[in-house]
Amino acid sequence: MSRIRFPFPLALALLLALAVLWLLVDSASYEKAPVDAGKIQEDTGLAAPRDPSARPNEWFWRQRAWPHGDIKQEAYKLVLEQVRRKEQEGFGLRASWTYAGAGNIGARVTDLAVHPSDHDIVYAAMASGGVFRSVDGGESWTPLFDDQAVLPVGAIALDPQDPDVVYVGTGEANAGSFSFFGLGVFKSSDAGLSWRSVGLEESRYIGRIVVDPTDGQRVYVAATGKLFGTNPERGVYRSLDAGETWDLVHSVTDSTACIDLALDPIGR
Repeated sequence: MSRIRFPFPLALALLLALAVLWLLVDSASYEKAPVDAGKIQEDTGLAAPRDPSARPNEWFWRQRAWPHGDIKQEAYKLVLEQVRRKEQEGFGLRASWTYAGAGNIGARVTDLAVHPSDHDIVYAAMASGGVFRSVDGGESWTPLFDDQAVLPVGAIALDPQDPDVVYVGTGEANAGSFSFFGLGVFKSSDAGLSWRSVGLEESRYIGRIVVDPTDGQRVYVAATGKLFGTNPERGVYRSLDAGETWDLVHSVTDSTACIDLALDPIGR
């Protein structure tokens, strides 16, 4: 009686196929299992129920936003005002600090703006550290935005006709659970020595600001909106009066973000 023999590579392939099939069935049953928020909190002490379908960034965001489903903009603004008030009262926030590390964590530069006629003057927008300016081609830097209530910055732009006019879009648009939202657009008319808010506070994250090189009154903003939610304040905004008022000129849906803009130098 002849014995049937399976080649070793074929047997190994069958075993691997069975293992993959088992993993797929197990994963599908796990994802369909109901999530008992109260039970998970009781067993693990987590601040929010685990959602197996959520990606890591989205899951982290849900943890931070639990149990409301969103981080309230008004609450965020209230805390910033409280910090500013305490600072003005001399609460010790201006104490002397000594750097203690860690040295392996780098800052994220979200945008750069270069003076059109003096290339030694450069502005750098930081993901969570405000705005810096160099007047010596990057050899040294001076912080310009530290006195503002909100420091995450997603975009910066100069008026090409009047480079002392600087626009800053707050809120880092590089989408992630670690991205802190901002409070709209800020404007300086004295090369960053002073700032004032010029609107779009509910846009949360701003990815780009473009100033018309032939008309400094015309300014465009790419507004991202909420990263893990919906809101109508997202899309392309345009100002025809240098940021005093804004019109939403391009919007797709309340969940469609705009993160970048480019201006045709000829057609505009």
